[in-house]
Amino acid sequence: MDKIQASFGLLVYGLIHSFFLTLEMFCLHVVLTSSSDSIFSFMFYNNFTEVKITVFKKTDLSGLFFSATNDSVERFNLIIYLMNVILTTSQRRSRMLMYCCIMWGSEMVAD
Repeated sequence: MDKIQASFGLLVYGLIHSFFLTLEMFCLHVVLTSSSDSIFSFMFYNNFTEVKITVFKKTDLSGLFFSATNDSVERFNLIIYLMNVILTTSQRRSRMLMYCCIMWGSEMVAD
């Protein structure tokens, strides 16, 4: 019975985690396909909070490693999301590619 409860808990966790990752991808897709003002305000808010958390947080060497691994996972997710936006949008691809490059670059600078 204990293995069944653990399996059920893992299944529920996986479904909730997948739901939130999909929601994050949809939000990024909506931001990138809307006006340029929303893109820059999204990037400013997202990167400002990330920089604020990093600057005012006291970390040791293990905390720095944890932060670096989280940043690499975030970059990988962002690559997948941006590729999805570029491939699924019917708007001007050159414009989408430019916005995706700007978003990728701003994330790299903030990290």
